Amino acid sequence: EDVETHCPFKKAKCHFGCPFSMPTSVKELKGLTDHVLCHTSCGKDSACHRTCPGAVWASKQAQCETYDQMVACHKSCGYSHSCHSSCPHLSEDMLQEVSKEPGSLAKDVIDVLVV
Repeated sequence: EDVETHCPFKKAKCHFGCPFSMPTSVKELKGLTDHVLCHTSCGKDSACHRTCPGAVWASKQAQCETYDQMVACHKSCGYSHSCHSSCPHLSEDMLQEVSKEPGSLAKDVIDVLVV
């Protein structure tokens, strides 16, 4: 692993730079909070870190990579329709995940708290 990413602040900067990285639901926010809180309380105890609940970063990173490839392809296509049609697309799973989630975390929080 890159020495720079050992710093938790550098990791957070990287994670939050991805458009898919922000929690999109109360469930994701709770999972992220539990994950970060666990790692924060572990200090330098590597055994403790291994017991922390998993976060969604791996799947989010994969989504980011797909998204970045798609955006880069479309940006390089200009006005070529055939080029745009050959660019990678978001998978059906990613599209379904997005369609299931509320438009914003705030909406989900309101739905959970008010309803």
